[in-house]
Amino acid sequence: MMDAPRLMCGVVLFLMVNVSNIPSSFAARDDCDPGANGTRTWSLEPNNRGTPKDLRNIFSKRCEEWNKLNDANTNSDLSIQKRCDTLWLSFYNSFAGKEPCITRMEYRNFCIDGLQTPHGQNQILLYSGVSRELRVRVCEKHGHITIEDTLAGYTLREIEQWCGEKNKGINYQKCKTRKECESLCKFNETNAWCAFWQAASEKFAEDAKGIVHILLNGSKAPSEKIVQKESYLRKYEIPKLKNTAVSKVHICMKYDNNKTQIDGCDENSVKELMNELTEKNIPHECTDYDICYDTSRHDNDYLTGTAIVIFVSLILWSRYQPRQRGEGQHRTH
Repeated sequence: MMDAPRLMCGVVLFLMVNVSNIPSSFAARDDCDPGANGTRTWSLEPNNRGTPKDLRNIFSKRCEEWNKLNDANTNSDLSIQKRCDTLWLSFYNSFAGKEPCITRMEYRNFCIDGLQTPHGQNQILLYSGVSRELRVRVCEKHGHITIEDTLAGYTLREIEQWCGEKNKGINYQKCKTRKECESLCKFNETNAWCAFWQAASEKFAEDAKGIVHILLNGSKAPSEKIVQKESYLRKYEIPKLKNTAVSKVHICMKYDNNKTQIDGCDENSVKELMNELTEKNIPHECTDYDICYDTSRHDNDYLTGTAIVIFVSLILWSRYQPRQRGEGQHRTH
């Protein structure tokens, strides 16, 4: 029988894993998306950073990690390495040897290769203006995937900058920011980093099937729009949803617990979003997050499971104690 210390450690471990399993934060597309509202924004200001000198190593390592975690059919290190080498070449050709400011179309081939991910219907989660931590919790509870869970998204989500240098390859000295590129007023050009997230957002939405969930932050100041027209959600993802593949869109409005809010589904920008879905002939509805996912039922299931674990632990503990006392009494005679 398991001894008491090990038993209690097991209970604690079970509770810790289920209460929180959120990886450290990463850059992802939030720094590029005008609709992110409140996330990191260093990339919007001039800086002197260039492409990381170990970009190739970072790319390869994270590509191999993703394949080992997600693709059961790729069962050898050699096949994984070949796949990641091929993906690197596609990525490299998207921006290297080109101007620091490019269009998202440069990444089209890379996104076709890199956004393939083992997901079925009803798994896609789109979002705007919600935190990384909330997205992780929602995906873990409900089996969704976000753009950062794809092969390309996972591989590049922690790399904060990269760019090319015309006719020379990769620029390791200084990359232009989104603001610097867009101030040039060239058609659809932005910095190489943001151009990838724009292209990836389009391809991710284009491949959506079944029910698509959209997570929004309803706890905005009255002067702020819940989902801006220039957000990646409305500018790149909604236009790419296919009414022949997407059966319905669930818009889930999340509110801060300590704030009293008006109904976010009635906010003007959200109505505009729903009008855009109507124009695409995609059925949709907007509800509170709790209704969207029936979180009360999920929380009750979790509490019930936790109670069962504790109850069983107490039974084993009670059986353990008399046995110990009996053994001790026997040894003293």
